[in-house]
Amino acid sequence: KNNTCKQSPLPNLTWTDNLEFFECMRQSEIKYKKLSNYLNFHKSIEAQMRAILIDWLIEISHAYRLHRETLHLSIEYLDRFLSYSKVEMRVDRLQLIGLTSLYLAAKNEEIYPPKLSDFAAHMESYSDDNEDLMKKFEIAMLKTLEWKISPVTSNTWLQTYIQILTLNYKNLILGQKVDVVETLGTNFVTPVNLYKNSDKKLENFESDEMNFYIDVYLRGVTLVDLCLFDMESIKFDYSILSATALYYILDKYKLKNRDLIVEKVTGYNLSDLNECLKWMFVYYDVCKDLLFDRNLCKVKKFNSIDSNDWHNVQ
Repeated sequence: KNNTCKQSPLPNLTWTDNLEFFECMRQSEIKYKKLSNYLNFHKSIEAQMRAILIDWLIEISHAYRLHRETLHLSIEYLDRFLSYSKVEMRVDRLQLIGLTSLYLAAKNEEIYPPKLSDFAAHMESYSDDNEDLMKKFEIAMLKTLEWKISPVTSNTWLQTYIQILTLNYKNLILGQKVDVVETLGTNFVTPVNLYKNSDKKLENFESDEMNFYIDVYLRGVTLVDLCLFDMESIKFDYSILSATALYYILDKYKLKNRDLIVEKVTGYNLSDLNECLKWMFVYYDVCKDLLFDRNLCKVKKFNSIDSNDWHNVQ
């Protein structure tokens, strides 16, 4: 599959060439490719077991207030490890694989990751020393991943798309004729935690734009998370999965030009999303009452976390 893009949906940036940067993001999906049929090799593991494992990792992420990006990284490590492991993994190793993936992701993403002992305490006793076992397994996992631990996750793609959309809120959503967004500095940051580590914080945005970003993001990431439970989601690039989720979430706003908006902010033609649109519709149709519930977009508050970062916590 050719991921080369002729035009970038990103605005002009002071710190890089927007086309080159966007193409680099797209090309990363080839570099970090996974196999959707890897369970054919790991015969004792079933798709439902993987879903149960991800649900468990979500619980642990919530308990330690880990970022959504950390969880998404851990799922990517988990799937890519099982795709390319030359050793058949038994079902009794799933906890070890899942926790090691989450531990590695936390060290990669979190400023203050939980200690190894914290993660090891959640695991069944595989040996006399679970911590030592996780250390050894971490090295084995990194070798299998070829030390490639910086994928562009579905979470990052979704935030990137919504950030582009929010920058053009008046033009694309309200239909007002306004000037095109000027060249941006660190107002546009990728990976994004809604302008985290940026010179533009939440309170600097107009309230309508801020609410729109939070609203679309929380609904969109909920749909993406739900889809990631399904093994078939691995068939789709993360950029396509997130673009499709955005398409369905924008249905809430009854936009006449929704197709054109999605094409403009994602860089994909709608025809590129057809297969994923058909696949994801079942999840969207069953859960749309939940996705459009106003309570879904109530951001949880955490005393120890900056308010600009609340919505990014799992």
